[in-house]
Amino acid sequence: MAIDVSYPEAMDIEAEEEERTRVFPSELPMQFSYARPRYYVRRCYSEYYSLILEMLAEYDIVTVTRTPGIGKSIFYAYFYQRYKENEENEENKENRRKTIIIAASFRKDSGIKQAVVFQEDGTTQRWEGGDVNTIICTAHKAALVRKAEVMYLFDGPPILPPIYPIRMVCFTSPNERWLEEVRKEEQACKLGVYFQLVIL
Repeated sequence: MAIDVSYPEAMDIEAEEEERTRVFPSELPMQFSYARPRYYVRRCYSEYYSLILEMLAEYDIVTVTRTPGIGKSIFYAYFYQRYKENEENEENKENRRKTIIIAASFRKDSGIKQAVVFQEDGTTQRWEGGDVNTIICTAHKAALVRKAEVMYLFDGPPILPPIYPIRMVCFTSPNERWLEEVRKEEQACKLGVYFQLVIL
């Protein structure tokens, strides 16, 4: 799209578009790689973010799903950034326990690709392949000993839900095995998202 910046309206559009983008969090494990340095923040992201937080107040596991290719993984990146920003907000730190974020990406067959543990002190640990599940369980148990909360963010469907107590958001295309697995859990729910297609 070409914009003639000599017109004030065009300058407003360009400024608005810049405000509607964010730097992509390259530290986040992704099911499919994302090569661009920035991503577009759709207008519905903030509303879906708030809705998921409301659901997490009632349920332990929220699955965000819809057809492939609509941008669930980009929304996963947005959700991660907003959640992390909220955790780092000084006003919020005083009133609650610290949270570690365990983020992981999975292949279509639910095999784990990568995992990153974002510790409450700001340090990170990254793993690719190997016995990542054992490492994730160890990080989870260590967080509970420190009385920290644990938030799981998964891009793609895992084989099984993580160990309890948990809070988890799984961003995935429809996967019958995963949906059947979480259907068994009393504390699980599903959110079908609808993103408006934006061509830049």
